[in-house]
Amino acid sequence: QEDNSRQLGDAGHLCENKGRRAMQFHIENMTCGGCVRSVTKAIQSVDPQAEVSADLAGHLVQVATSAPRDKLAEALADAGYAAV
Repeated sequence: QEDNSRQLGDAGHLCENKGRRAMQFHIENMTCGGCVRSVTKAIQSVDPQAEVSADLAGHLVQVATSAPRDKLAEALADAGYAAV
């Protein structure tokens, strides 16, 4: 029988996908659609299956991923985005 348990992510969100955690990054210099595409590309370079959603007004990115937070932050920094 498949384990359908939920996991609590770093940001306190529930993820339905087994092995994935929800996390949020604040990215102050994400200011346009091009930035969102670059941020998404950086995150998906670490985890191609990551689900990414962005809130430009709040400079926030929500990610559902199996990748470690520090690896995503490193990829974002390499792309020119300081993520907190």
